[in-house]
Amino acid sequence: MKLIDFGLSRRFEEGEVLKTPVGTAFYVAPEVLGRSYSNACDLWSCGVILYCLLCGSPPFRGNTDQEIMANVRRARYSFDGKAWEPVSNEAKAVISNLLHLDPKQRFTAQEALADKWFAQDIAVNGSEKLLHPELADNLRAFSLTTRFKKVALTAIAHNLSEAEREKLRASFIAMDKDSNGFLTLNEFKEGLAVLGSSVPADLAEIMEHVDTNHDGGVEYTEFLAAAMDERLHRDEECCWKAFKAFDNDNDGFITKEELRGLIEGCLGDQLRDQ
Repeated sequence: MKLIDFGLSRRFEEGEVLKTPVGTAFYVAPEVLGRSYSNACDLWSCGVILYCLLCGSPPFRGNTDQEIMANVRRARYSFDGKAWEPVSNEAKAVISNLLHLDPKQRFTAQEALADKWFAQDIAVNGSEKLLHPELADNLRAFSLTTRFKKVALTAIAHNLSEAEREKLRASFIAMDKDSNGFLTLNEFKEGLAVLGSSVPADLAEIMEHVDTNHDGGVEYTEFLAAAMDERLHRDEECCWKAFKAFDNDNDGFITKEELRGLIEGCLGDQLRDQ
């Protein structure tokens, strides 16, 4: 197992208070959202990862980032369900201590590693209780969630009517100062300022998520897909358009071949190789 992507990391001095809200909705600590945090936020994220590893899905969920972060702020999670039945109480206790709402009461890294669940030397034998068989399926489903959503949004963007595209196209052109078909971070900032909108502190992270093919800029179709995101959640017609974009033969089912074809058409090598 590898921990990767330290693009938002920085050196930290003991007692220092950080204020910039960065991170991903599923893993971010509540105090980060409150813009006053220390390195204890990393132990929260470790707790989220440990939760995912033992049951296959995240502790805090929602249909949008806003819903997920609202649940993070409340620190409400559950050990219910079949996936948790084989997991020991000691393991659950470690998670609870890592996902403590109060950073001062939360486990430090040293405390977590000294916990008896980590410290005990378990001999592997035939009677050892294995994790629930649903775990692998849960992990796979969770890992594919955001990728599938991006493909669906891109599919809708490709199938918008001319009238539906017009307003979004005008916004894109207005922000694309050098007319190269890509929006940079600075162009986004300037465009939001012209529109009279406040610039989010985590705009760089937002752009990274919108840039689905990771080429360093937001293309027109990626911009359309991102703009369609909220509409997809509340508009049944949009959902139907996305489904029809996948269902090439109109038989009411999406086959593996149809899904592969659309993925290769929309996101290319980035998803084809996964």
